[in-house]
Amino acid sequence: MTSTGVSAAAELLDLELVVLYVYDEESGVLTPRSWSSAVETLIGAPATVQPGDTPVWQAYRAGRIIRDCYATEEQTLGATTGEAIFPLDEHGVLLVGTRGDPGEPRDASNIPKLLTSNLAGALERMRREERLRERETELERQNDRLDEFASIVSHDLRNPLNVATGRLELACDECDSPHLAEIDRALERMDTLIEDLLDFARVGAAATEIESVAIHALAEPCWTLVETHDATLHVEDELTVSADPARVKRLLENLFRNAVVHGGEHVTVRVGTLEDREGFYVADDGPGIGRKDRDRVLESGFSGVDGGTGFGLAIVAEIAEAHAWDVEVHESEAGGARIEIRVLDPDHP
Repeated sequence: MTSTGVSAAAELLDLELVVLYVYDEESGVLTPRSWSSAVETLIGAPATVQPGDTPVWQAYRAGRIIRDCYATEEQTLGATTGEAIFPLDEHGVLLVGTRGDPGEPRDASNIPKLLTSNLAGALERMRREERLRERETELERQNDRLDEFASIVSHDLRNPLNVATGRLELACDECDSPHLAEIDRALERMDTLIEDLLDFARVGAAATEIESVAIHALAEPCWTLVETHDATLHVEDELTVSADPARVKRLLENLFRNAVVHGGEHVTVRVGTLEDREGFYVADDGPGIGRKDRDRVLESGFSGVDGGTGFGLAIVAEIAEAHAWDVEVHESEAGGARIEIRVLDPDHP
């Protein structure tokens, strides 16, 4: 698209010399991305433009058009060209010019706004696509590491645990000791930790099975899968989101389980929609989460109760991240915990 834009500028303006400069965030310079064949003939490949007082840099930083500028050979096209420079938002600039007597420059000021607007739009799409590719690459690396981790957990830890459990059963048949019950509880604790670690690893990848999911319709079935004792669920609003249904199901189950574990067997849990943006919340009337712990509860391994594995809300955060959602922890109207799942704009960087 950018090379097409350069060709279009040269043709529309009847100008031979056209260079598209794009700002490089890492190096902090303007890098030539595409240029016309006449530029190649005149000076070869254009040089990068460093921050300074050159017309190209001034046009970029100030966001204003600079016309009839005559740059030195070290700066842009050479002292024998009449040039005009058009900013392309924060993305870069388009430099156009013609060879001839600097005293009689050809007018390049009639460059169509539509052309520069299209170029800026194309550069923005390219930047988004590049960020998406970088994110996908990083996710692939993360998934590889998670797969390796899950393999270690499921085999290298599960196998000796199974051996220990089997030996414990034999020991219980042969003798009676209060120490055996403690060993049994410790092995059960290890088994729970392994299961939660595997769950945490499996939800780390990006969501791929995307479809329309009705949160209000999914809440009741998820509630029945959690040991809720005498707790009560109220679904107050209807909301449909684009999501991976299996992962949203796990997210709701973990939020419900967390509310019951921390709020008690008689806690009341409410599910509703956010008022200020797309998303939903799960709130309870339990003791709530202290301000100093509201960020930490989303971290793996942190638990506010004795015996907790600390992976419940961490898994919620991972599932939200896989959907490019955000998670916030607040106080509910009843003074308990309120976990908000905020659906971000799909174009959010």
